[in-house]
Amino acid sequence: MTLEERELAEKTSIVPRRDIDADYYHLSAPDQVLATADLHFQICDTLIELSFPVAALEPHLKWELAPKRGSLFPHYYAELLWQDACTEVQLERVDGKWVRA
Repeated sequence: MTLEERELAEKTSIVPRRDIDADYYHLSAPDQVLATADLHFQICDTLIELSFPVAALEPHLKWELAPKRGSLFPHYYAELLWQDACTEVQLERVDGKWVRA
């Protein structure tokens, strides 16, 4: 998420949806985050990676195939609550690639 989205999440207690999140949130597993950031967040300078415990998401979490990537990705079919986030890590761009700060 961007810094602006983080601020909005803190104010509203709900993680804001992005344009691609019509019916569900597009999430990434920890080993998918950096590649996803490289693909979809090229114009940003700083991102925030939020982690959520699977138990908090399970009733509305589905692992579904992303055909363009050929992998299963977690999709969340409910409002994603800011309070459920358990960790937050800043991502930075280094030589055109995202890395965990």
